[in-house]
Amino acid sequence: MDTKLKLVCERIDDMLGYPENIIYGFADLSDDKYLHPSYPYLGKCVVIGVSLSKSSVSDLLNGISQEYIDECYRANAELDVLAAQVQDILEDGGYRAKALLSSTSDYDPITYRTDFSHKRAATKAGLGWIGMSGLLVTKKIGSALRLNTVLTDAPLSTDNEPVRVSECGDCVACMKHCPSNSIKGVLWDRSLDRDDLIDVKSCYNECVDAASKVDFEYPLCGKCITSCPFTLKYIQR
Repeated sequence: MDTKLKLVCERIDDMLGYPENIIYGFADLSDDKYLHPSYPYLGKCVVIGVSLSKSSVSDLLNGISQEYIDECYRANAELDVLAAQVQDILEDGGYRAKALLSSTSDYDPITYRTDFSHKRAATKAGLGWIGMSGLLVTKKIGSALRLNTVLTDAPLSTDNEPVRVSECGDCVACMKHCPSNSIKGVLWDRSLDRDDLIDVKSCYNECVDAASKVDFEYPLCGKCITSCPFTLKYIQR
């Protein structure tokens, strides 16, 4: 690793490597069909995760709370600030970079897809795997987190191996607690698409219904977050 790149990586680690509520990793997207269509020349990335507070996710099986909504907004705002700062570090080092947004309502209304999957990038950064629910699952935080990504052409390397298969084993907790039966019970691996795991339209409609009960304008549910054993371990620590 040359001196310039080493300095960039050290600055990123100084910012992201110590706070308890943050996980991050570097990933190579160059061989991935899910490269951002607007930035295909940015084949590396920094993926950042910010945990949601334990109290905000502990009671989601009973419905969405205002605390959970506020916490999602807070985490998204923090992620967008962190991503902008990482972009600045990369650009200061002479590399091209683009900080994405942590959350967006700009999705295809038919397929419910956005231009880029933070979750898939996170698996390539070694942060976790895709659970039966279609959510990222991490060993440290479970699914109680929000994600963002900074795309770059910096030749980042990582000590973390990409995660290629599910570690859910025989657990079906999220499927049992899904009120719309949207989860198909399929163990993820990198060959599978989101639609192989969940009925997205059914999930979306349930999220719309759950959000309407608390007069929230965006689809939101969260029962699969709280029912995950890895999330429960995080809450109980």
